[in-house]
Amino acid sequence: MCTLIIGRDVIGPGTLYTAIKRLVAARLIEECEADAERRRCYRLTRKGRELGAEEAKRLSALVRAARKRGLLPSAS
Repeated sequence: MCTLIIGRDVIGPGTLYTAIKRLVAARLIEECEADAERRRCYRLTRKGRELGAEEAKRLSALVRAARKRGLLPSAS
């Protein structure tokens, strides 16, 4: 059984493995050599890293806008 907890959200095995399949199909991640403790290991592809960087920039702009409007405390 596999469960992933992100913040307050719990992702069950069906959701997790479906997401992994989609990321592999989109060539955003690829399977890599597993270590002794894991059955499967994945890493970002170049495309996945680029898309992740773009998403990080978008989220950063969203946080700046929220701080500007007083919805979040300023970064100190």
